[in-house]
Amino acid sequence: MHAVTDAVHREYDRLSRNYDVRWRKYVDRTLCAVLEHLPCTGHDRVLDIACGTGELEHLLHPTYRWSALT
Repeated sequence: MHAVTDAVHREYDRLSRNYDVRWRKYVDRTLCAVLEHLPCTGHDRVLDIACGTGELEHLLHPTYRWSALT
């Protein structure tokens, strides 16, 4: 089983280097649609759990103040 797991990890590591570049158009379109329907006022909290590579946060960051959960 370790050989299969190791192979999967190696493949994921290889593909993850270019994930955001490869899927940029899809991610951008998807996040634009999310932002259109996300009624953020600047005082809301957004919880993003295991939702990709953090691109939503990158879009929200310039507009909204952040506080990290500790």
